[in-house]
Amino acid sequence: MDWVRAFWIILTGTIPGFLATWLGIGGCLLRIPMMMTLLGLPIKYVYAVNMAVISITTIPGAITHYRNKHVYGKGVIVSSIPAALGVTLGTQLAILTPSSTLKSIFGIACIGVGIYTLHATAKARVRIPRVGLVICNSGSSNSGYITSLATTRLLTEFGDDVGICSLSAIANKVPRQIAVVKRIPHIIVVDGCHNSCASRILDQLDIHYDEHINLEDPGIRKLGPFTALKYDQEDLEKVYRALTSRVKIYAMDQVRPREHCEDLFTR
Repeated sequence: MDWVRAFWIILTGTIPGFLATWLGIGGCLLRIPMMMTLLGLPIKYVYAVNMAVISITTIPGAITHYRNKHVYGKGVIVSSIPAALGVTLGTQLAILTPSSTLKSIFGIACIGVGIYTLHATAKARVRIPRVGLVICNSGSSNSGYITSLATTRLLTEFGDDVGICSLSAIANKVPRQIAVVKRIPHIIVVDGCHNSCASRILDQLDIHYDEHINLEDPGIRKLGPFTALKYDQEDLEKVYRALTSRVKIYAMDQVRPREHCEDLFTR
């Protein structure tokens, strides 16, 4: 074996393995065309080599998961039998199918996977609003319920320019949610009482926010647990107007110096 061929063999193992673990894609989608192109192997030989590689490389992972008690024993037995039958049937079918036909089928499958992946990625892409609202709303007290009602009304008025962030996901440090929140141009935090749970969570995670509005500042009193429906309609309208005035400025990029919370409610 010459050094060039040895290098290609190492490459066909390293690159698919690296990209498979990094991007979460199937290594065979890369390994099979690389072996055919770089090593000049017929597709049926490539299929056999690929299955051998998979069987060897999955053993360490299976052992590790077994030691960590991640393996459902009954499920392994039940699924292994039909899987073995499927592999046997697929192998025999591959042997009987002409190589040119196998190449065409594999190429179509790769294109199909690529199209599906692009479509799924585009569909799952998160729309980033101009203004993100982080609200402390457990639905337990009157003040929390007011923040929920007021911010929900804002969504109907401002549409895609405004979005409500998941405080529970932020508090649990969900990576995707943290990344999304940090991409939002402007953040307004709304707390219902002196505990300031929402702002404290963001402060602990070093997430910047532009405004912090606390309902207790203008005298909206929190009545305590299980008082969600005992809110005052005038308080709701007061909070809604205050939030609307600030959201409108940030949504239109007409950012003004930060005003004291009490001033917002007296307009």
